[in-house]
Amino acid sequence: MISPNLNKSPDAARSYAPTLAASLLVGAMALLVFYGITLGFRALTFEHTLRISLAEQPRHLPDIPITDVSATGASPKRTLVETIRADGRVTLLAFFYTRCTTLCSALGSEFQQLQDQLEPADLGRRVRLLSVTFDPHFDTTERLQRYGEWQHARPGLWMFARPEDSADLRSLLRTCGVLLMPDGAGGYRHTANIYLVGSNGDLLGVYGLGEGRRALDAAIAESRKVLR
Repeated sequence: MISPNLNKSPDAARSYAPTLAASLLVGAMALLVFYGITLGFRALTFEHTLRISLAEQPRHLPDIPITDVSATGASPKRTLVETIRADGRVTLLAFFYTRCTTLCSALGSEFQQLQDQLEPADLGRRVRLLSVTFDPHFDTTERLQRYGEWQHARPGLWMFARPEDSADLRSLLRTCGVLLMPDGAGGYRHTANIYLVGSNGDLLGVYGLGEGRRALDAAIAESRKVLR
């Protein structure tokens, strides 16, 4: 019986060397990219990455023109930062569109619960809710007003807004890290988060769907800083 030759020739070994080196290089580059995306392996989701980033460096919201809408009608047009800075309140911000029946409905329900918690404790003088549509071409002022009535939004506590310009809207979504794409059926696939915005218009934090209570606690804590 002839035993197999288990020793590879030097030429065969050399032929594998370039492939091995290339594989190691690709692996190292992928690891480096992953290291950057996860902020040094500290974050494993996009929201977690954004949360860490904002904790280390708050972002200035773009001061874009908006139409501010409440259940009682539209206010004179002004900018987003002007609206936020108007009375020194901290803002909990969310993005939605009125035709959405899934994530946006869940966000609306969460804001309804937050609104109920703001009013009895008289916290509405320190914290407001703001929902901004990312479908301003369909979500007219009238539609937003009807949507606010349907959500039982209380004037002064929960406001709605529509950006006036598509480029401005993209800038705002990019600053807040909102992921948005058409779903092929006339709607959108999108992330659903609650954003903490300081009274100066700075984006301070992000909270996932179902974390409304945490977001409100953070807003109340931030409002105490303003009162000092």
